[in-house]
Amino acid sequence: MGKANLKQTMVGSAFFTMSVVAMKIFFFNYILLVKENFMTNYGSLYSFMIFAIWIYSIIMLFYMSITFTHTIAKHKINYID
Repeated sequence: MGKANLKQTMVGSAFFTMSVVAMKIFFFNYILLVKENFMTNYGSLYSFMIFAIWIYSIIMLFYMSITFTHTIAKHKINYID
């Protein structure tokens, strides 16, 4: 297995940061579209469902960032020279 150096780790963390910002924008727009349906379907638990979806999304982005950094390290790709 490849071990990531500092540069590769910085690229991975930048990928995670940009992904979280993009997810925030997408998630906010998604909630605007489905808020009424969530309120109808889940009643008073709709805020918990929104929170659960947000946490799941962040966990998946974190996992994708780790996989991205691992792939960079494994193939010895340097995006920053």
